[in-house]
Amino acid sequence: MPRAVLPLLALLAGCVPIVTVTQPEVEIVVTDDRGAPIAGAIVNFASQLYGPDGETEFVEIKADQSGVARLPKKSYLQIAVLIVDGVALYGWSYCIEKTGFEPAIGNHLDKKYFKDSPTRVSLARSEAAVICTWNKDWRGDFYSAVEE
Repeated sequence: MPRAVLPLLALLAGCVPIVTVTQPEVEIVVTDDRGAPIAGAIVNFASQLYGPDGETEFVEIKADQSGVARLPKKSYLQIAVLIVDGVALYGWSYCIEKTGFEPAIGNHLDKKYFKDSPTRVSLARSEAAVICTWNKDWRGDFYSAVEE
């Protein structure tokens, strides 16, 4: 059987192999409102599989002395079925916190958000003790900031 026949048969069967990114490669530079790096800022990162059976994987990274936090890319080969909802879709959220600063939040982001690496996030100074929290409700799953 010629090599071109097998991919053609898979396509005719309505199945296509695609690379699915479950966690993008991310480099986040955390600074204060003056542009100085914030060492030790905590980046809470959530990878969300959308859909009724969706799961969320959480990763917590500490920014280094330069205010940089890095996440490696995670992906797998998925056999996509060419029907409505025949593909697993992922979205990402983050909440960055550090004592003395207001958290920075990004919810329901796609891979386009992280295409310009590094992603720069600025935290504003705050006297209030505010932390990140993960919420699950009728609006979906998302990060928000709450006072301690």
